[in-house]
Amino acid sequence: MGEVLATGAAKANPIDLAVVGVYVVFMIVGGGVFARYMKSARDLFAAGGNAPWWVAGISSYMTFFSAGTFVVWGSLAYIFGWLGITIQWAIAVGQLVVTVFLARRWKRVGIDSPVQFLEERFNFSVRQLYVWGRLPFAVLMSAQAVYSISVLAHDQIGSGYSLNTVIAVMTAVVVIYTVLGGLWAVLTTDVLQFFVVTLVTFMALPLALREVGGLGAFIDNAPAGFFQLAQDASDYAEPQKVNYTWHYFFAWVVFQIFLIGAWWEIIQRFQSCRSEKDARRSGYLIVVCYTIMPLFWLGPLMIYRVIDPSYYDPADPLATKQAEAVYTAMCRRLFPVGLTGLALAAMISATGSMVNSALNVMSAVVTRDFYARLLRKSASEKELLLAGRAAIIVFGILVTFMACRIQGWGGVVKYLFIILNILAGPVGVPFVWSIISRRTSAAAVWLAVLGGVGVSAAIEFVCPRYELQFTLAGKQLASTLVPLGILIISSAVTRPGLEKRQAVDAFFRRMNTPLTTIPHKHAAYYGPIGLIGVLTAVLGAAILQLVWLVQEQRLLISVFSLVMVVFGVSLKVVCRRRSREAPGIVQD
Repeated sequence: MGEVLATGAAKANPIDLAVVGVYVVFMIVGGGVFARYMKSARDLFAAGGNAPWWVAGISSYMTFFSAGTFVVWGSLAYIFGWLGITIQWAIAVGQLVVTVFLARRWKRVGIDSPVQFLEERFNFSVRQLYVWGRLPFAVLMSAQAVYSISVLAHDQIGSGYSLNTVIAVMTAVVVIYTVLGGLWAVLTTDVLQFFVVTLVTFMALPLALREVGGLGAFIDNAPAGFFQLAQDASDYAEPQKVNYTWHYFFAWVVFQIFLIGAWWEIIQRFQSCRSEKDARRSGYLIVVCYTIMPLFWLGPLMIYRVIDPSYYDPADPLATKQAEAVYTAMCRRLFPVGLTGLALAAMISATGSMVNSALNVMSAVVTRDFYARLLRKSASEKELLLAGRAAIIVFGILVTFMACRIQGWGGVVKYLFIILNILAGPVGVPFVWSIISRRTSAAAVWLAVLGGVGVSAAIEFVCPRYELQFTLAGKQLASTLVPLGILIISSAVTRPGLEKRQAVDAFFRRMNTPLTTIPHKHAAYYGPIGLIGVLTAVLGAAILQLVWLVQEQRLLISVFSLVMVVFGVSLKVVCRRRSREAPGIVQD
């Protein structure tokens, strides 16, 4: 990896760097505009329960979307071909299961934060378990995101700076960045990022096909087995260990059901929708995105393997580490000046939003659940503000440290799966099971989380010392089935008291009662949505100015920009018209 970064990087065009800077500033300013819509805590954390289903769905999709999408899954698609897309389709299956069986339940819970649900469903101790159990997971996942975007930025900027220096700068930018507009700002920036990244990736596919000489030339020159949905062990000689078999994909789907079902940001988006029906619609939109979009943002990387195979190591055909920076190399070769910077800027912005949300969640948890609740119960709001800012800095330092360590741990793909296997399954399974089974007790949750983490950590770090090797599929099944088994056994042998059983029965009656009240679409409902249109149109008009700065692909940039302007203006016009027809109109 170090050699690839050192030799493969090329100094970026100043126009691309300027586009990156302008785009990031635009996203920050755009987020701040939504501060005027924050009237209460529910506005801040759940968008007042008034978010359109398509906005919530896009935002949920972008919650999983960062530079890691192109670094982790992109490197798999470049090295192994179609199985990178198969992995995304497996995520779509997991999301479909969650949408059908859990979306309505999470909407009916009627809470503003997942930790509030845990205290209501169980007790304060379980809330604290998840508060502190989630912190390491958030730090490690944030480190993965920062590392991924730093790899791409380092490859784009050039080899004049070390990768660790870029990591430190990227983290510092995210720490400094402050979200002003609550969930509405997050939803809006996610929509803009989705729009930009979608257009960039949609254009990458035909450009890649043109560069390779057409679809026929790509198919004829693709490596053997490149279009297999899963790996075949017979294609690799011993002692090479094949991970991505059909057994793996079965385990991956099971794992994704619990990961997505317990993902706090997804739950928050379900809560932000106006109705149960809209919550399900938002989930179905995520399924559609994960079914169609991988063809466009992984397909070009598959084609680029034929165009430039230098990021593949024939001596180690299962390694992905050397391909982590391949996306920016592809952008430099295929895109005109300006759009390369825009593609990188969109990934930086998406990654920054993801990591910034994690930093703020971690800071809020430590400040409210530990500092204010246990250490300083009489602390003033000013003191809590200072404590929160200090916590963000501390967590930023931890994220930087962990991101700098990833390169020495075998690359980001290996690192990501270690974190997911050890923490995501054991933490996610009890969370999801608690909204399904009324027999789950607080003691069972404690045993499942601690036992699951212990077993998964032993499989990852202890068993190899005794020559006990588990496949990736085996690790993921253990990550989900061990805590699930502990939950079922513990719930069968323990029984809560009468008062607690009555409280749980009341909780599940609420889960089984459809919501009949839907927030009214008054005029103010259309304000934030219309503002999404305005910001989209402004960004499209700004991108259009690139035609005056570049000498090639002006038609491509013009089409790219005009689509954004038309979409933004149309959305604003529709919202303005409907706001005038809705009750409670406030003329602007």
